[in-house]
Amino acid sequence: MDQSPASPPTTLARRRAVPQKPPLAGADRRRSEDLPHPAPLGLRPPGARRLWRFDDACAACGRLYGDLLGRDADVEGFRYAVDRLVSGQATPRDLVAEICTSEEFREKFLMNETANEFARRLILRLAREPWADPGQVKRLAVALLEGDWRVVIRGVIASDRYAATHGDDGIPIWV
Repeated sequence: MDQSPASPPTTLARRRAVPQKPPLAGADRRRSEDLPHPAPLGLRPPGARRLWRFDDACAACGRLYGDLLGRDADVEGFRYAVDRLVSGQATPRDLVAEICTSEEFREKFLMNETANEFARRLILRLAREPWADPGQVKRLAVALLEGDWRVVIRGVIASDRYAATHGDDGIPIWV
């Protein structure tokens, strides 16, 4: 048998044989496939923070601004929040506390309501109590008037009731 050398593949055949890589996104944008996925519930070590995928972090941060401040996020604030979630430096609960203790939040909501109205709203929105106990409203209202309002809000967000309702990853709706 005569074995003649096989003819080299045509240019088109060579192009098809070489797999092409998809173009990369911008150098400073991490793709969600490149990020570690969070461990399933119960497999995360106690106290460990969830590492958010980039796309999920973007969606959560958009909801944070929209649901708590009633506006779109500014670029710097959005990047800051997304970076904190993706890196595991913060949970949405931490970011809720930061937003709810910001000057913008105070000017939009706290300054335009009486202490009783704001205390009732804290209980209804953050702790999701369907009916605010008058004694609880009074205690919060007095704390708002006599102490630091940021400490009061952080106390509600740190409460067991908030954790039971929203957990670390839930985002309450304020507006």
